[in-house]
Amino acid sequence: MNTIYMMVGIPGSGKTSIAHKLQITLDAIIVSSDFVRLTHPKWKESLIFPEVYRLIGEHLRNHQHVIFDATNIDVETRKRHLAAIREEANSFRLVAYFIKTDPSVCIKRIILRNQQANELLFPPEIVMVYHQKLVYPTIQEGFESVITIDNND
Repeated sequence: MNTIYMMVGIPGSGKTSIAHKLQITLDAIIVSSDFVRLTHPKWKESLIFPEVYRLIGEHLRNHQHVIFDATNIDVETRKRHLAAIREEANSFRLVAYFIKTDPSVCIKRIILRNQQANELLFPPEIVMVYHQKLVYPTIQEGFESVITIDNND
């Protein structure tokens, strides 16, 4: 059975960088909400996640593991995402990667990222809002395991 590896962490935590490192180890395809936004810059936000779910479902139906690279910070968001993914493909394993990063480190990373060409701009002052809403993923949510990565480097 194929697996969804769900990245969980606040903006600037390093989810995408870690996802790229895990991609080879896990033999998985990354599906990223930010990549969909960059690929379709004129799309309304309401179109982004349906495309993410469609892509995840397509890869799962093609017997591929998927790294779901999005913020996924709270239980309700994760439940909503999983319900939508189950409409696309209902059989998969689920593993969480919780990226633990000090919010001050995330703010510095966001400021640097905002200065790079071809990056989505993110207001650094919003990082603390995300941090306050962050909920650690659990087995009770349906994850087979939760792997914590400390990423303050």
